[in-house]
Amino acid sequence: MKTYRNILSCFLIVLGLSLSLLVFISCKSRPPREETQAKGLKDYYADNFMIGAAIFPALFDDPVSADLIKAQFSTITPENQMKWAWLHPTPGEYKFEDADKIADFARANNIKLIGHTLVWHSQLGQGMGRI
Repeated sequence: MKTYRNILSCFLIVLGLSLSLLVFISCKSRPPREETQAKGLKDYYADNFMIGAAIFPALFDDPVSADLIKAQFSTITPENQMKWAWLHPTPGEYKFEDADKIADFARANNIKLIGHTLVWHSQLGQGMGRI
């Protein structure tokens, strides 16, 4: 009976050590995964066509919106900021600040800037009616 207990004790000790070794080996450290940035629409369709959005400069002031534009779009088009009424609202007056802000954002983030209609029937400067 004592021999049986000795054999059983040895067996349990060996079994416990084997399981401990197995757990230790399976928990060994693995090299960390490379952090990859999630792809945006512009990345998925880069070989097919450009993905763009009509934007206005206030979007750049909101970090969430600015990050979304940078991540998803390969082109941007100003909504109104490059139309005549914004750029040249009255004779002798020129306002390029908003257009420049859009162009600077596009340049800084490697986004193509596509122009919008310069002359639009309902968005002409005040002096245009006299031409």
